[in-house]
Amino acid sequence: MVFYIRFLKVPNISTQTRSGFTVKTVVSITTDLGDDFYASNVELFVHLEYDGDVRRLTSSFPWKAGARALPIDFTLKTKDYPGLLRLCVTNVNTQKPQRLCKSHLPQLVSGWSDAFGIPNAGQTPRRIQRQFVLEGGGQLLIWEDTGESIARHIWDAAIGLIAHLQDIIHNQAGTRICSKIMERLRRPEPTPIRIIELGSGCGIVGIALAQMLRRCQVILTDLPEAMEMLDLNMPVAQLLYGSKLRKMPLDWAEDLPPSLHSMEFDFVLVSDCTYNSDSLPALVRTLSALTSNSPRALVVVSMKVRHSSEAVFFDLMVDAGFAKDAGPVKIDLPGATQSPKEVETIDIYTFIVRDDSLTAGASHVAIEEFDYGSVGSISSHENSEEESPL
Repeated sequence: MVFYIRFLKVPNISTQTRSGFTVKTVVSITTDLGDDFYASNVELFVHLEYDGDVRRLTSSFPWKAGARALPIDFTLKTKDYPGLLRLCVTNVNTQKPQRLCKSHLPQLVSGWSDAFGIPNAGQTPRRIQRQFVLEGGGQLLIWEDTGESIARHIWDAAIGLIAHLQDIIHNQAGTRICSKIMERLRRPEPTPIRIIELGSGCGIVGIALAQMLRRCQVILTDLPEAMEMLDLNMPVAQLLYGSKLRKMPLDWAEDLPPSLHSMEFDFVLVSDCTYNSDSLPALVRTLSALTSNSPRALVVVSMKVRHSSEAVFFDLMVDAGFAKDAGPVKIDLPGATQSPKEVETIDIYTFIVRDDSLTAGASHVAIEEFDYGSVGSISSHENSEEESPL
């Protein structure tokens, strides 16, 4: 099980005295859904950066089993105003970004605060940044909401899907169950790889792919309230040569926008979007609409099964003309105290449109390059500068 360090109260400078500045925050350690708390003792290290990250102060605070919150306060002993500060809370005595791969999924995900500094100047924005290192050395920097909005959180299934696709990209995954994904991801240049992600949230999956693949064109979609985090995360993405990111509001309960109807995709990604069984019919209708013009698209679904009602998703997919092509690929989540029978997994499935549901001639549809720039109401970020190949 993956746990996330969160700010219940974002860091701020509460008081200024002759001896220095008092920095306060309150943290918690919860699951992605926030329905469980970390149940073991652990030492948390709090790293404070100031003076343009040149100076650092580290303190440690014990998280006790059974806790739901941990108040943190300490004094920065300086008479000089330190400027803007950032706080990092982690379970290791280092501020390095955490490695993100199938064999090293973090059990506790560290958090970095937004910059803060002026005493009593109001609250720092209620967000927290996650910092990961991808295979190949690129940093994945993702802001997420540190409040109650699940639309703007990172979910376990997203982390599992990134680890799985990363293995495929770097030739570390089994070829039998991943052959179609592997074939699409390794198509000859300069043909772009076209991807749309549903329920993107913070955008971590689509952004990671655009950082791992050259000429990867990604549209990130979600409800309008999720766009704020995408606005923060897209500009700091370290895209490979020719890769592009776009965002677009998309409500599954509404008809697919005509602009998306005209596009063709290689992949439709769905990560941790099956937990609410009430939304599943709308989700499957959206998948059907997207693949009506992309009958050879692979629908990749990553899920952490939370309750039995999610099984209706598979029935709806069959009724809509989809067939399971591969899966589940199971990604074990970390859990030092778990027995093998208790280990939680992320299950990843690949679906295709059944041949008997394709229209005449659709089996030979060629995927043409399309112009993202002509699509209305889509914001973008791209990298056209030459970089070294993977």
